[in-house]
Amino acid sequence: NVSRLFEYNLCKFRFFLDEWDLFPDGSLVTERRDETARIVEPQTATPLPRKLYACDHCDFSANLLKMLRAHLKTHFGGKTHACDQCDYRASRLSRLRIHEMIHTGEKPYACDQCQYKSCRQDNLKMHKMQHTGERPHKCHLCDYAGVSSGMLAAHSKVHSAERPHACDQCHYTTNVLYQLKRHLRRHTGERPYACDRCDYRSTTVGNMNKHRRIHTGVRPFTCDQCDYRSTTVGNMNKHKRTHSGDKPFMCDQCDYRSSQSGHLTRHNRHKLRHTGERPYACHQCDYSAATANCLRAHASVHSGERPYACDQCDYAAATASYLKLHRRTHLTERPFECDQCDYAASVEVYLKLHMRRHSHIKPFKCDQCDYTARFPRYLAKHKRTHADLKHFACPSCSFTTTRANRMRVHQGTHTDDADVFACRLCDYRTRQLCKLNRHNNTVHT
Repeated sequence: NVSRLFEYNLCKFRFFLDEWDLFPDGSLVTERRDETARIVEPQTATPLPRKLYACDHCDFSANLLKMLRAHLKTHFGGKTHACDQCDYRASRLSRLRIHEMIHTGEKPYACDQCQYKSCRQDNLKMHKMQHTGERPHKCHLCDYAGVSSGMLAAHSKVHSAERPHACDQCHYTTNVLYQLKRHLRRHTGERPYACDRCDYRSTTVGNMNKHRRIHTGVRPFTCDQCDYRSTTVGNMNKHKRTHSGDKPFMCDQCDYRSSQSGHLTRHNRHKLRHTGERPYACHQCDYSAATANCLRAHASVHSGERPYACDQCDYAAATASYLKLHRRTHLTERPFECDQCDYAASVEVYLKLHMRRHSHIKPFKCDQCDYTARFPRYLAKHKRTHADLKHFACPSCSFTTTRANRMRVHQGTHTDDADVFACRLCDYRTRQLCKLNRHNNTVHT
């Protein structure tokens, strides 16, 4: 090939090009389109040695680096820039540089209102919207609004009936791939995100960021009606409903309403609460429950195990939820008031149970007689009377009953032990279940 020496008119840089690097009309092929070049020596010149660029994945080679880069796109779908510490690849060098900050821990973009830092400027921009409450990307099918178009796109899949991503270990399905990946960690127990100040580990980076605010004490979200401050915008929205009394989440099978979608989800998850069915039976007595969690909590009655201790008194509970309810008994504030009497409760669910006394609502009906009950557990106990079975017989007399708890009460008449039944929320103990129920209804509800 004939090589010609060229020189850029502005910078005077000189270089050789072969004839096949020129267009048919003899013009110069160059990426510097804003600058022209002239032929210095139109005659044949000694060509400069060319560097050969070879592909590491096949036999392809090229004289120009840009040609090799174009070729590499055929191997990696356009992601030609590879991280040397993991399998990450990017189509742009700038994206690779951002990714490398994950390995170095560098976070140059800091929030001026809290301690949040990020390796990406767009992440910081979205974070600042949490302080302002701005959510510009709104769903046209529901009230959802997100801080980014990506969050809105992910949310939009909720309205799709198609759920192509299925768990191979249970019946869980979803239309969002990252939700399936997060779900699989429940089976594997994987918690890849570790707190650097305590032993807490999380399945998601979002939960980890929320947890870290416990250590920093940062509560960036402030209520405009009281002094309440929150670590997350979700908790702030829930709190604001306590001022408005809004309960937008309704059950389609009963009159249950909630201010939080999570409460409604938990309510609907226990479908048996609407039928009165209690399929989880205790093998030591005739107790049955609608959920496995309730049965596990009941098992502590037999084992006596109470691992959750109150830090303000000697009370200990079998479950964390019971301890949480008990702690509210130490509060003097009872914000949930009955509008028909002087009753006030520290927990909203107690007020709901109390209100049934005024309305006389008994939504659970027996399918064999006219009996109705306020609670499904009462209906389940009643249905046993139709079976007319006497499974439990007293060894000391002729007394028989269909229920183990009645047998325990009866056997208390043959012994001096008066501490058979213990309250799970305080230190009250009795040998009669009816007295324990009366205690719970009067003291804790």
